Amino acid sequence: MVLAGDDEVQVTLKPEYDRASEVKAFDGTKASVKGLVDAGVSEVPQMFHHPPDNFEKSSV
Repeated sequence: MVLAGDDEVQVTLKPEYDRASEVKAFDGTKASVKGLVDAGVSEVPQMFHHPPDNFEKSSV
């Protein structure tokens, strides 16, 4: 995940990524997002990444 400025975020998803196994492993630890922070995780795990919604910009 990269901050692009002006509240834009660029997300790069890996096609070989197995989200189900990562979520299962995370759930198995009984940790929370706070637990990740307390453990010193420096990058947001990919299971929390998702592509941005593509909405047309309104001229209103």
